[in-house]
Amino acid sequence: MRPFHWEFVIARVIALFPRDRADFYWTCFSQSEQTAFLLPCLRRAPQSNHAFPWSRKVLEANKCLFNRVPCDNDFEKAFARFLENADDIRTFAKLPQPFGFSIDYTDAGVNLRSYYPDFVAVDKNEVHWLIETKGMESAEVGHKDLAATNWCENASALTKIKWKYVKVPQKGFEVLQPARLGDLAALGAPTGFES
Repeated sequence: MRPFHWEFVIARVIALFPRDRADFYWTCFSQSEQTAFLLPCLRRAPQSNHAFPWSRKVLEANKCLFNRVPCDNDFEKAFARFLENADDIRTFAKLPQPFGFSIDYTDAGVNLRSYYPDFVAVDKNEVHWLIETKGMESAEVGHKDLAATNWCENASALTKIKWKYVKVPQKGFEVLQPARLGDLAALGAPTGFES
């Protein structure tokens, strides 16, 4: 198993959202030294004709960082369409497992596990969102929610960019049929939404 490096993970996720200056540096955290340090922002890969290997559902989108959103199921596709159409979302990306972004957490048996969030998004207020779409809930979900919330708190403290976590249950999403990210507050989201 590969060693887990927070520096790499935080830089990869934050690098999804381009900044005005290509030489911008992010403050990251070295767990081994317990100190903050500067890490060069990963640059977006140059345009190429290399195909992203994905044989499941996709959605063409303009707000997404990529021209197509890889979706694991119909709910993720519907949620990606929601993000594309929401007027309070500036940009978003789906985080398929092959991208390699995961958050470590401990399950009920105190075993170390990896959690792969579904989406990241930036709203019009420049708040960065880590979003989990959830069709079925198991006993593990509470542990994942806590780990994701902690990740957002740590990323916010280290980067000085506001990160928030929200879990979107499928049944509530389908009943609510939200038009804006702020509408998700009606689902009892664990973090507050700005209007």
